[in-house]
Amino acid sequence: MSDERTELEIVRQQLAEAHATLDAIRCGEVDAVMVDTGDAHEVFTLQPADLPYREFLERMAEGALSLDADGLVLYCNQFLCGLLGLGREQLTGRPFSSFVLEGSRSEFEAALAASDSGSVAVTLRGAGERRVPVLLSYTPVGGGERRRTNLVVSDQRIRRRLQTVSAARDAAEAASTAKDRFLAVLGHELRNPLAALTSSVELLAHGAIDDQRRDWIHDSMARQLAQLRSLVDDLLDVTRIAQGKMVLRKAPVDIASVVADALESVSSLVNARKHTLVCEPIVERLEVFGDRTRLEQVIVNLVANAANYTEPGGRIELSARREGEHIRVAVVDTGVGIDAADIEHIFEPFAQVGEAGSGGLGIGLTLVRQLVELHGGTVEAESGGHGQGTTFRVSLPQGGEQPAPEPRPNPGQLPRGLRVVVVDDNEDSAQLMALLLAGYGLEVESVHRGTEVLPAVERHRAKLVLLDLGLPDISGYEVAQQLRQAGHDELVIVALTGFSHASARQRAEQAGCDAHAVKPLKAAQLATMVARFHERLKVD
Repeated sequence: MSDERTELEIVRQQLAEAHATLDAIRCGEVDAVMVDTGDAHEVFTLQPADLPYREFLERMAEGALSLDADGLVLYCNQFLCGLLGLGREQLTGRPFSSFVLEGSRSEFEAALAASDSGSVAVTLRGAGERRVPVLLSYTPVGGGERRRTNLVVSDQRIRRRLQTVSAARDAAEAASTAKDRFLAVLGHELRNPLAALTSSVELLAHGAIDDQRRDWIHDSMARQLAQLRSLVDDLLDVTRIAQGKMVLRKAPVDIASVVADALESVSSLVNARKHTLVCEPIVERLEVFGDRTRLEQVIVNLVANAANYTEPGGRIELSARREGEHIRVAVVDTGVGIDAADIEHIFEPFAQVGEAGSGGLGIGLTLVRQLVELHGGTVEAESGGHGQGTTFRVSLPQGGEQPAPEPRPNPGQLPRGLRVVVVDDNEDSAQLMALLLAGYGLEVESVHRGTEVLPAVERHRAKLVLLDLGLPDISGYEVAQQLRQAGHDELVIVALTGFSHASARQRAEQAGCDAHAVKPLKAAQLATMVARFHERLKVD
């Protein structure tokens, strides 16, 4: 009997050990099992079959969850918890629709009822005031009470940031390409007039030139210089507007006179390309409140654009009329036209669209749009496509009263015998200015260093100083201060500089200058300044 009890006890212990082992395996407490096969020992690793998938779901950089047939959360991964700022226990067992904002809840419920996979954009409500726009990608599994819906939750904010970064990168690459193209075009546009000027100077140096050819060379040089100045002015204007430094001198303006002056300015280009320019008669007074010079610049640029992008012998039409509360100016050409894909880019800086026939910097139309918008107006382009010509329409708010016409400055009215000192470190510029003014009957002395100015003024008994601010020894500002400190209070000092911004004018005034002008100074501009200070510039 005792032997039987002993055997039963042994069996009971063995069964208990086996039971404990099975329990340990069921509870995941056993990582591996070693089996004695007689010849060797084999090790078998034990792990749940779904462990790799669970690890994948927990480590993925997207939210993941599973809903039952009633839409209750059965499972959610840690990423989703972090996205909403909630703990797993706050999500599990609750209807997921309660975390969807009302504005997108109907779309979410429709997705849950779908029989096929799909996606829907909704906004989730998280902890506190957290609102998260997401894209839910859903897949239904099974049916009836055993139906499950598995969802992947993608944070749209990340996607949008990536799109923003991608768009910024594309924009930077496009800007870099435009910059490179612009620099190449700028080099070409500058070399053309410089080459003509160089050839003209060489021809003049030979001396054996008759008067007719000399006059032609003079006219050619004037045209090339005007082209260079136009290029520089356009570049500076675009920069000023971009920096918010463009100041409009607004007054009531008659559009008819602006159109007339603009056509006079651009007539040589139109004639050179053998175009027919038709201007519709303006039969009523059309007035806007604006900067006359800038409005003329708008029309000049539009007509010049039409002339450059129309094959020689084309037709350009210009009209201005009242439409409601606005003044509409239209420029129509029979040129190369603009493809529909390029219309929206035509006003962008450095744009070179279509098969341009005459190059250019690609900033003329940009300047047109900026100047028109500064006047509270709009500009639009329309074209039927390649070879169909282009129409530009400018709309400006009407208003203002006709001002008294300003007299045009006349260099011939400069007072003969006026004593002037020209100060410029560039000897050629100083001598040319001196020769120009002497031709109008002025008595001129030129110097090239700041320390030479005061002695020259006192020796020459000058009444006017044209003072370059960028001198090699001391600045023009210091020279102006020295002149005032020496008692020359009635002396008119005009500061000359390449900078036209307000700070340069202000600094020149603080130093004692009476006026400020951007180089190169024309005789007509000087005549205007002399008229301003005529009492102080009377010739003895």
